[in-house]
Amino acid sequence: MPAWTDSEVVRLLAISSPLASPLSHWSSPSPQIHFPPLPPILSPPSPVLSPAPPPSPIRSLGYRATMIRLRDEAASTSSPPLQLPSASRR
Repeated sequence: MPAWTDSEVVRLLAISSPLASPLSHWSSPSPQIHFPPLPPILSPPSPVLSPAPPPSPIRSLGYRATMIRLRDEAASTSSPPLQLPSASRR
């Protein structure tokens, strides 16, 4: 690295630091932007909760009990099973 002479240092310092301009952002105060106040944040309306419906009789039973009940109801409303002609010959 070469050693700099005093005259080169003075010349480089003069180049790297230009004179301050009156329009420079360093010398001018930053502009103040005024915004209107924000409206207060409103909470959303709470939903009106309706009472829960009464439990269904099917829901109160277990799965197996429900299936047995439905099978019994279906058997009481259905017609007797049809017999195939081949089954009656034997």
